[in-house]
Amino acid sequence: MSRQLMTIATFATAEEAHLARNVLRNEGVVAYLDAENVAGALGLPGSLMCEVKLQVAEGDAQRATEVLAQEASLPPDNALPATEDSDKEEGGEEEVAPDDPMAWRAFLTAMVGVPLVPPLLHLYSAWLLARIVYRGFRLSRAGREYFWLSALLDSVVFLFVGWLLGWGKAGFVWGW
Repeated sequence: MSRQLMTIATFATAEEAHLARNVLRNEGVVAYLDAENVAGALGLPGSLMCEVKLQVAEGDAQRATEVLAQEASLPPDNALPATEDSDKEEGGEEEVAPDDPMAWRAFLTAMVGVPLVPPLLHLYSAWLLARIVYRGFRLSRAGREYFWLSALLDSVVFLFVGWLLGWGKAGFVWGW
């Protein structure tokens, strides 16, 4: 058995990563978490600077991926992202795509940011949206709705803040 560690999944929060690690431990697969302390130290949901990586020995990677796919409803690495036709299961319930929780978090952050601290929370929301795009835009229909609503709300707030600061008027801020 190989002693090299291989990352089989990444999570936005340490809690999600611990749940997946516990599922693997229950099946007899030894798993490790990378960057869990950094995520916890930053104290933000869906930490801004890192993702928690779930790692197993190379020899256990296939079995661990299968266990997680069955138990935690995580797609294996070679799974295709959800499409318009595959958004509904036979029972009528909508599937949850891998990046749906991040899209929901971006939407909530954008909504809460309007009355509290508009530019700051919207920067975090925009960061989450950028991560979704970087990770391959793996969203269900509901996740795509949250994504685009967040993007629209962030854009409106950024434009409004820019207008308040005078960025739309030539020379107002810089004195040209």
